[in-house]
Amino acid sequence: MKVWYDGEVDILYISLRRGPAYDSEELSPDVRVEYDEKGKLIGIEVMNARTSVFKAIAKEIATQLKETTATKTPQPSKMHRRMQTQTNMPNVKRPPRFTV
Repeated sequence: MKVWYDGEVDILYISLRRGPAYDSEELSPDVRVEYDEKGKLIGIEVMNARTSVFKAIAKEIATQLKETTATKTPQPSKMHRRMQTQTNMPNVKRPPRFTV
């Protein structure tokens, strides 16, 4: 797979396999896919890439962050757990604190 970006015309092209394009299809006003003569996808062309690609990436990141924070319960760190254990144990002698 190879990826090219032409900043002058704001087009991103993703080549999935080598060979000439035999047919193409417009999936949206900014996305066109190309097929070889066997009908296999060989390339994806994204016009207005700065706008469409970056918005899609930002949206996906936001979705992933929402899912991650919604499903994960914050866990205390190892140090925090160790400190909790030490403070909850009444027979543990703590070293004296020194002040300077």
